Order: sequence, then structure tokens, then C-alpha cells
Amino acid sequence: MQVHFDPREVSRTDLDSYARAEGFSPIESAGFQLDREPQFYLRKNAARHLPLTPAQRTRINLAVPHRSSLADVLSPQQSAWLADPRLRQSSGDEAYRQDIRQSWPALVAQFGLIGQEQ
Repeated sequence: MQVHFDPREVSRTDLDSYARAEGFSPIESAGFQLDREPQFYLRKNAARHLPLTPAQRTRINLAVPHRSSLADVLSPQQSAWLADPRLRQSSGDEAYRQDIRQSWPALVAQFGLIGQEQ
């Protein structure tokens, strides 16, 4: 991201300090640096245990640092799985990175669907 700022309002040092505190790495060149972990916030959230679409990954990654509800992002089934404490114990931390077409059936086999006996 390239930032244009008014040096009368904020100093470059203060802006860089703020960027670092928010997990960004300021660079001096006019070029761009790719993010090594594009889903940084998702990776630190319990939703990382869920099968997710690429769009859900992006929306959750944006919602987490702002403490926004995930209810509008997740399906009822995903929300039910997220509320189940067993999810964190049995699912890999990288479930969100997997193709949802494989990870969803695996979680159904493990926990079942909403409304079915466990």
C-alpha cells in the first residue's frame, strides 16, 4: 500500500511507528513489498480451523482486526462448527488453507451436520 500524507499533520516517524504497531513494514523505495502472510489475522483466529472459501478468508482477515462479527461471513454450518470446542482440538491449524471441496466433507465426517446426532 502506498500512503500519501500531510507532513504538517503527522510526521513520517509517527506514521512508520503506527504502521509497525499494526503489523506493517514500512519501506523506503517507491516500490511495493509483497505480504509474506496475506491472511495474518485469520491465521490467529479460531476460524482458521474451518473449511473456508477464498472470499471468506479475505473477509474474515479484514473483520478480525476490527473485531467485527463473523456471522455475516460464515454459513450456519460453519458457525455451528466454530462454536464447538472440539473443533480446535481435532482440526489442523491450516484447515482454512485447504480446498473447501476436500476440507468440508472431512469436517462433516468428523462432526456431522447441524441437527444430526453426534
